[in-house]
Amino acid sequence: ECLSVENQVSLLVNLTRRLDSEDTFTGQNVIDMLADEEASCIQEGLGEEQYAAFLDATVTEAFTPAASLLECISPESQTRLFATFSASRVEGLRAEAVSCMSGTVAGSPNLVAIGFGTLDVDQMEESELAQLSEEAAKLFECLNEDEVLQVLTLPAVIEES
Repeated sequence: ECLSVENQVSLLVNLTRRLDSEDTFTGQNVIDMLADEEASCIQEGLGEEQYAAFLDATVTEAFTPAASLLECISPESQTRLFATFSASRVEGLRAEAVSCMSGTVAGSPNLVAIGFGTLDVDQMEESELAQLSEEAAKLFECLNEDEVLQVLTLPAVIEES
C-alpha cells in the first residue's frame, strides 16, 4: 500500500524475472507437464533450432521471445504450470496456498502473462495497471504470515528493494 501502482507492478515484474533467473524450472519441465497437442503446438511454432533452445531456457527466457506460444497452452494448463512455478520458487508453500494462488491466477490472464514473462506493462493503461496490482495483492492474501515473510525475504525481493 506504500507503493504507487506503477511501483507495485514494476516490483512484481522484476521479482518474477529474478525468481525465474534463479529457478531450475526450464522449458523442458513445461513441455513435460503439457498435453501432447499443446507440446506439439509449441514445437511447431518454434521450429527445430528454437525449440531446442526453449527446452534449456528458464520459463521467462523460453516464452519472452515468442509470447504467442501461450496460445498453445490451455488456461487450465497455464494455471497448473503457475502452481508448479510457485511451489518451486517458494519452498514450503501449503497446498492450500498454492490452490488459492492458482485460482486467483486462473481469473487473471495478466498474472499468467507475468509468470511467463510475456506481459508488456509499458503498453498498459493506468486502469489496467491498477487492476493488475489488485490481482497481484490477492496472491498475498492466499499466504499465511510465515509464507508472506518467506516471500518478502527472498534474495530476489531484498535485492529489488
